[in-house]
Amino acid sequence: MKRSHAWSSAAVVAIKLGDDARAVEFAEKGWELGRSDPALAANLAVAYHYAGRIKDRDRMYEQARRMKYDSLDTIDKIFRDEITVRA
Repeated sequence: MKRSHAWSSAAVVAIKLGDDARAVEFAEKGWELGRSDPALAANLAVAYHYAGRIKDRDRMYEQARRMKYDSLDTIDKIFRDEITVRA
């Protein structure tokens, strides 16, 4: 597993545990290491969403869209609170 994906996975775990500050920290680290991966942009957008950082969320969502992330419908549902990442 790439280090960038390990950090991004840790961000998802932190979201599940309700530790949004650490989720952002981990997702940002993953993004720093893997800026060519749209899944990392999407995970960072989700971390920002749960942390309430809406401008950052929207910026990273747009980045994921430009990079042709293939599960934007799932991200949209998270943003509309139709589904959750929380445990």
